[in-house]
Amino acid sequence: MADAVTTEEREKYQTMWADPRYSERSPGMRFLDDALTQLNMPMGASVIDLGCGTGRVAAELKAQGFDVTALDIADNAGAEFDGEFICACLWDLPSRLVPSHDYGFCADVMEHIPTDKVDATLKNIAHIADTVYFQIANFECHMGDEHGLHLHLTVKPMGWWQEALARHFDFVHIEAHPKHHIAVCSNKID
Repeated sequence: MADAVTTEEREKYQTMWADPRYSERSPGMRFLDDALTQLNMPMGASVIDLGCGTGRVAAELKAQGFDVTALDIADNAGAEFDGEFICACLWDLPSRLVPSHDYGFCADVMEHIPTDKVDATLKNIAHIADTVYFQIANFECHMGDEHGLHLHLTVKPMGWWQEALARHFDFVHIEAHPKHHIAVCSNKID
C-alpha cells in the first residue's frame, strides 16, 4: 500500500499527464543524443527509461534496437511507447517488479522527487541499472501552477547532487550547465 506522499505524487502526475500541454515537451528527447554518445551502449543492451513521461525516449530507444522498459509513477504516462511499461514509484520500488538493466536513462526526473525521497530513489536506481545517464534541471517549473501543483521539489546545486549520487554509485561524472546538471554514474567495474 502506497504512503501518503507516494499517493499525492502519483495523483499529481496523473493530473499533469491528463493535460495535453504537459506532453508537448519532452526534455528527455533533447538529451537523448548526448546520452547515447556518453553511454556508448552496444546494440541490444537493456535500457530502462526511469520516469519515462510521454514515452518518446523509450520509443526511440526501442526503434534503435535496444531492449527497453519504461517506468513512471503515473499510470497514464508512457502513452507514446508500445512496449513494457511499469507503473511504479522510484523511491518505493519493489525489487520483484523491476529486473536489472544494463543502462538507465533518467532525464527531467530527479528534480521532481521530494528531497527526503532522493536517497531512496537513487538507491533503487543503482540496484536496477549498472550505468545511468541523469539530466537534472536546476530551476523552478511553473507548468503545474494552474493546477495548484509544485513540480520541481528538489532544485539543488551541482555539489549537492554530486554528494547524493556518490552515496549510491562508485563512479560519478557530473557537469553543471546553466539550466541543468548532466551526470553519468556507474557501479560497473571494467
